[in-house]
Amino acid sequence: MSKIIDNSKGIPLPSIALLLGYLLIAAGFVAFNLAPYLAIAVILLGGFISFTRNGIKLDPTTKKYKSYTSYFGIKVGNWESYEKY
Repeated sequence: MSKIIDNSKGIPLPSIALLLGYLLIAAGFVAFNLAPYLAIAVILLGGFISFTRNGIKLDPTTKKYKSYTSYFGIKVGNWESYEKY
């Protein structure tokens, strides 16, 4: 069993975009009684902006790495070899 190293590089967007995402989430909850479907869409958009992260995973036993972007906790990326480095 290999020990995979997971290092989060943080937020790929500037701080103002992160603040905008949180404001969209708050606005969605406030507007939920007026237009619930629109409010859900705004909350999802704000969550997408606020909770997107970048990172890298290293597997030293197979000598592979995965540079990923995490959307709502789901990590998307491809494993590649780093043997040539």
